[in-house]
Amino acid sequence: MAMRWLPCVRLCIPLLLAIVVVGKMTLADTGAKEPRGNKDGDQLSLAWLQPMAVSMGVSGGAGLAVGATLKLISRTLAVAAGVVIIAVQVLVWQDLIEVKWANVESKLRPYVDVDGDGVLTEMDVRHLFEQGVGVLSQ
Repeated sequence: MAMRWLPCVRLCIPLLLAIVVVGKMTLADTGAKEPRGNKDGDQLSLAWLQPMAVSMGVSGGAGLAVGATLKLISRTLAVAAGVVIIAVQVLVWQDLIEVKWANVESKLRPYVDVDGDGVLTEMDVRHLFEQGVGVLSQ
């Protein structure tokens, strides 16, 4: 399971290197002032677009790598959390362990009941959501 990110790295690193190398070779071939068309004047030269394409190519490749990595990490964490929850429920169902849900609730209440009224209300959920958005947007 830990090696699932390897294909992403095998794909992204050569892609990034190819974009950088081709971009540098093409930029080295172009002069400081690039003509808008070829000698015949019938075709528009896109050499002026090359610096932006190289920059967007590297940024796009980096974004692809980061996005794929975060997707893999979040999926792995979600599966792990689900497996733990299911395992605990199966163990409780088989009477191998006993979970004191009243104790779990009393331990979690201070974290989720932000207005302190003892009941989880819409205002509590809204406040927790705004806190989460605040943390994620930093």
